[in-house]
Amino acid sequence: MPIKVTDYKWEETESTVHISVPLKGVKKDKADIYSNDLLVKVNFPPYLFEVDLFAAVDDEASTAVIGNSTVDFTLTKRVPSLWTRLQAEGDHAQLLQRRQDAEERKREQLKQLQEDRRAKEQDVNRLAVQKQMQIEEERRAAVEAARQSEISKAVEGLSDLDQLSVTSSPATSASTAQQPSAGAATQPVRAAGKISVKFSARAFPTPSRESYREQEEQWQEKQAEARKAVQEAKAALAGGPGNDPLWLLDKGKDFFKQGNYQAAINAFTSAVTLDANMAAAYSNRAACHLKLLDPQACAADASKALSLLLPPCEENAQSRLRAFCRRGAALAQLEDYQSAISDYIEALKIAPQSESIRADIETLRLKIAGEG
Repeated sequence: MPIKVTDYKWEETESTVHISVPLKGVKKDKADIYSNDLLVKVNFPPYLFEVDLFAAVDDEASTAVIGNSTVDFTLTKRVPSLWTRLQAEGDHAQLLQRRQDAEERKREQLKQLQEDRRAKEQDVNRLAVQKQMQIEEERRAAVEAARQSEISKAVEGLSDLDQLSVTSSPATSASTAQQPSAGAATQPVRAAGKISVKFSARAFPTPSRESYREQEEQWQEKQAEARKAVQEAKAALAGGPGNDPLWLLDKGKDFFKQGNYQAAINAFTSAVTLDANMAAAYSNRAACHLKLLDPQACAADASKALSLLLPPCEENAQSRLRAFCRRGAALAQLEDYQSAISDYIEALKIAPQSESIRADIETLRLKIAGEG
C-alpha cells in the first residue's frame, strides 16, 4: 500500500488555489502527476498524494511545476469564491462517483483534442498538396509560355523567307519553272485496303501442374473492379486532376524522385482516400516513411499493400517484391531481425538471383548471432 502524504500546504484566493506537496527525498523524475477538474494526484513511490477538490477548477488553465523538493500546483477556480477547505465532503460512494464523472469528462476532453489535432494535420497536408500542385502548374505554364514564344519567333522567320521568295526576279522564277525536276514521273497511288485485327484469348503457357491460371484470373478480375471503382469515383467527384487517384499516384512519384518525401506522402494519402484498394500508393508511401526514418509507418503501409496484392501471381510479383523488401528494411530498423529475415526470404523467392537480398539476409543473421 502506498504511503499517503498529509503534510502538504495550501492557500487560496477567490480565483486560485496553491498547493505545495513535499517529495520527501524522491527524485523529481519519479513523480507522476494526474489531474482533472475535481481531482489532483501525485504518485511518487512509495508515497501518494491525492485530494478530491472542494469545487471544480479549470484544468486547462491550471499548472503544475515539479521542483527538486516539492510539486507546486496553481489551480484556477472555475467559479471565483472562497472555499475555506480543500477537501470535498461526502461518503466513499459519493466521492467515487464524483471521481468517475470527472474522469469521463477528462477522457472526452482528450478525445476532442485529438480529433481537433487530427483535423488540423489533415488541413495542413491538404494545403501542402495544393501548394505543390500550384507550383507545378506555374512551372508548366512558364514552360508553355517559353515554348509558344519560340514558336512565334520561328513563324516570323518563315514569314520573312516567304517575303523574300515573292520579291525575287521574274526571270529567275521563269527559268526555274522551265527546268524539269528529277523524278518528275509520278508513281501510281496505292489502292485503299482494310486491315482487320482479331485479338486472341490470353494464353497461360505454363504446364497445368505448375499453372497459376486461377490466381492470374482472380488478379485480373480484381484489377478490372479497381479500374471500374476509380472511374465511378472520378465520375462522382467534381472535375480536376486532384480527384484522380492515378494522377495523384504519378504526382507522388514525381515528389519522391525530387526528394520531397512529405509531399509525396500527402499525394499518396490523397490517392488511397479516393481508391482504398490502390496497393501501389500504399507501397510507395511505405518507401517515403522509410526515407523519413519512420519504420513503424513503413511496415504498416507495406503490410496493407501486401494484403491487397492477393492472390499472388506473375503480374503482381514485382509489386510484392518491393513491398516485402520495404517491410523487411523497416522491421530491421525496429530490431525485429527474425521477422525481417522472413520478409527477405519471401522476396528472394520472387527474385532468386538477387545478390543484394542475400547479403541483407546474411547481415541480419550475423546480428542475431552477435546478440546471442
